[in-house]
Amino acid sequence: ITTTAVNDFHRKQGKDQPMLEAEIINRPLRQPLDYESDRTQIPGHTVAVDAIDPSFAREAGESKVVPSIGGFRDCVVGIDEATLFVKIMGRVSKSQPEKVIHRMLNTWQGRWQSVQRVKADKEFVTLHIVEMCEANGITVKQAVPGVHQRGNQLVEGIIRWLQDVAQGHMNRLRALVTHTN
Repeated sequence: ITTTAVNDFHRKQGKDQPMLEAEIINRPLRQPLDYESDRTQIPGHTVAVDAIDPSFAREAGESKVVPSIGGFRDCVVGIDEATLFVKIMGRVSKSQPEKVIHRMLNTWQGRWQSVQRVKADKEFVTLHIVEMCEANGITVKQAVPGVHQRGNQLVEGIIRWLQDVAQGHMNRLRALVTHTN
């Protein structure tokens, strides 16, 4: 068996599945030609947006949204990816996400004058929002559904931190309430 005979065999017969998989695994990784990095170091360039789900109270076995002070049912968090500046906005209804994005973009424009990209999940990627952003030269990128590590990991981390802090305060409050009874 010679190298030429093996190469001729593969050229005529083709490679079997395990050989093809081994070739793919061992192939050096290369960036795609159209690769665009999601990371930025320019303040105000990219804002990642996501909603914090509303709090619920259980009354007679059913979940019921509990409005907060001011009547807000949930809130939207925006984070600047370069500076980690966070803006939290209360929301009375989920029916018009474009209003929240418009307010968020006004905050970013007022602070840095240079929003280039908005990253959000499907709730905030509507035709109206995309048209509004494109009219202002802003690119909208939708996060991969169900995979928070790709696209919106910073805002998801902030949301988790806020929820953990709130739960910690509620746990301390529960201890105070049981001691006063």
